[in-house]
Amino acid sequence: MAVNYPGPYEVRIFYTVDTSPGGPLVHQYRYSVELDGDPAPGDLFNTIQVYLSGGSTIGLHTSTLAVVNVIEDMLSSADATIDYAELWRYTTGSFEATYVSSYSIGLPGTSAGTTWPGLSLINTFRTTNGGLMKTVLLDVTGVPNVPTPYGDLTGALLAWADHVIDDTLSPYVARDGGRPFVCLRSFSGENEKIFKIRYNR
Repeated sequence: MAVNYPGPYEVRIFYTVDTSPGGPLVHQYRYSVELDGDPAPGDLFNTIQVYLSGGSTIGLHTSTLAVVNVIEDMLSSADATIDYAELWRYTTGSFEATYVSSYSIGLPGTSAGTTWPGLSLINTFRTTNGGLMKTVLLDVTGVPNVPTPYGDLTGALLAWADHVIDDTLSPYVARDGGRPFVCLRSFSGENEKIFKIRYNR
């Protein structure tokens, strides 16, 4: 089976969830992007242009805040904050990455729900190159659930999926080089690693 790699660039959004047990844990929401040009280390997000699914470009800071606007709805307003983002460049055909830039965010989660400690929320997508892509959020609100097909998604989950597959405004690039264009399903369950950290197992 072919190995697909992240990149050519990756945005890493850092968010903190401070809930019991375990207290504050910092997580990353990661997704690959394609940029117009090759930014130098230290270049500001607002000077970097990212390609969207429709072929146009937009400032990386604007694109990042659009992503935050949908993922914040799965994070509790009581105990989650979206802190900052980083841009990393990947060496072609590898998992080796080098830091490029940071962007301060400092926004709270907006979900009125209660955080389920260690809950992992995963969406899966089909890409234009025929592969699979997934997005992952940890320590989210909600409860463990069986896989839910796209047609049954509602509210924040549907908005999240729709942003990823938007045919003109999505910044997401899959590891096979394609763009996500169909959401297959969403499911949630305990993340073993986070569960062990939170419950000292």
